[in-house]
Amino acid sequence: MGFTSAWITPMLRTLDLRETLPSSLPESSLAAITNLKITLNTFGDVANLFPIFSKLEQVEEFHLDVSGLETRYDTRQLERLQDGVFEAARTVTLRFDEDAGSIQLWQAILFKLYYPNATSLTVEATRGVT
Repeated sequence: MGFTSAWITPMLRTLDLRETLPSSLPESSLAAITNLKITLNTFGDVANLFPIFSKLEQVEEFHLDVSGLETRYDTRQLERLQDGVFEAARTVTLRFDEDAGSIQLWQAILFKLYYPNATSLTVEATRGVT
């Protein structure tokens, strides 16, 4: 997974991350995002996102796809996951592969994410298809 360069994007509303994370995104950019789509296959990358989640105050649509998540992970990272609260999220889509042998990882991620104002929640369990 590579890191993209730092951006200054105060008007950014949609952020679609596929196997990459910005190395630096100013809080002003994070605070303006309303649509966030994330597709990651490495648990370390997923764990690195959790501290950023608290800065995403305006996210109304949140999509997390870990259907290709590899099964190797460091249990210390799993234990250190911070809660991710998306107060403004109304539409949430979560996608994982139930046959990938990573159900414990998926549960750990799921149990740390909160959407208290969601009006639409989709959970997609794939089987060997990413």
